[in-house]
Amino acid sequence: MNQTTLKRIREKADPLKWATALFALSFTLGIAINSIAFSIFVFIGTVITLNDSFKGRIKVDFNRFNMALMALFLVIAIRETLAGTVNIPDAVFSYISFLVLPLIIGFQANKIIGYLPIVLRFFLIGCVVNATVNLGFAVYRGILIRDEGINFWYFTYRYLAEPFGIQPIYLGFFYVFALLILIKLKRFGRYRLLYYFSFSLLSLSIVLLAARNAILCMIILVPIYHLVEAGKKGLKHTLLFLGLIGVCFVIALQNPLTKNRIWNVNKKGNLYSGTSLRYSVWESAYTVSKENFLWGLGEKKASALLLKEFEIRELKTPLKQKYHAHNQYLQTLLHYGCLGLLVLLGVFLWSFRHALAHKNFLAIFWIFLVLLTCVTESILSRQWGIYSLAFFGSIFYLNLQLPKKIVPFNP
Repeated sequence: MNQTTLKRIREKADPLKWATALFALSFTLGIAINSIAFSIFVFIGTVITLNDSFKGRIKVDFNRFNMALMALFLVIAIRETLAGTVNIPDAVFSYISFLVLPLIIGFQANKIIGYLPIVLRFFLIGCVVNATVNLGFAVYRGILIRDEGINFWYFTYRYLAEPFGIQPIYLGFFYVFALLILIKLKRFGRYRLLYYFSFSLLSLSIVLLAARNAILCMIILVPIYHLVEAGKKGLKHTLLFLGLIGVCFVIALQNPLTKNRIWNVNKKGNLYSGTSLRYSVWESAYTVSKENFLWGLGEKKASALLLKEFEIRELKTPLKQKYHAHNQYLQTLLHYGCLGLLVLLGVFLWSFRHALAHKNFLAIFWIFLVLLTCVTESILSRQWGIYSLAFFGSIFYLNLQLPKKIVPFNP
């Protein structure tokens, strides 16, 4: 067996490569699988990094580490500790990925540089599998097992996202990112039908979920990103994508519940919530943040005071459901003050500067997607948001560039 063959075998059996791919795949497969995949990635990455250190193979390049993410972790950990409202291990555990993932990815940068294609493909495959299963279960529960009529609830929002237990907000966020990946991996070869099926499936699922922020991001970011990647020559293809999205809208809006949530966004008949309620929640969060504008209140105290403010304003639904700020910028200001907010913005600006310098447009549009989602959602209040920011934020910080020829569904 020659050296070239041995090298190929080692590359295919690389445990860090497959741990990274598994983690990317796991985001849309449920919180348990995501947690297990995170633990596997951290364990394998730590063991390999320690082994490389003992053998003198590690060459530290601080330009590979997302220092802003680690600074955010430091601010959170210190503030929660000083607040005296949670134990140090609790604060560390909740946001540990902001420290651990940048460190592992930074130390293993030379290897992970080559992993981006498989990371994107596996994340995309996870989203397609998730959307297929969700719609399949919706058809089964909402149509096939019913004696008469269609139960439209199974085709929208929480019920549609129920099989894997992922909140619609995060699922819509992941689906939009998957559409951007599809555009990036546009060399689909013999997988043309699968490519367009995946694009249509994800677009339809975004509208059916009725996650309004995700719908807005899809409408704005997807066509612009395609024009950026394809240029003027890709205008016809961009119009094709817009046409597919339009068809998906027409189909999805046949569901009266989805239609109600999207079109009656600020009317009394709107399901779940409207913009007026969201504004009231934001006003409440900003009012409470004035209690400690500089350093914040810490997670536990801020949550208690926010619920008290809801009670004063007679906001029954937010009080009953124990809403957070529904805006990541306000949520960070509330918990960690101006310092925490500045560091959070620094994470985005620092990554954007690097991505722009290297013309990494996928990274740039991922940052735009996060920034827009943060306007209406506190995405760092759940594991999916924390892990995705830490993982993709650290990987994109390496300023990786994809090869020109990549087949989306060929691992």
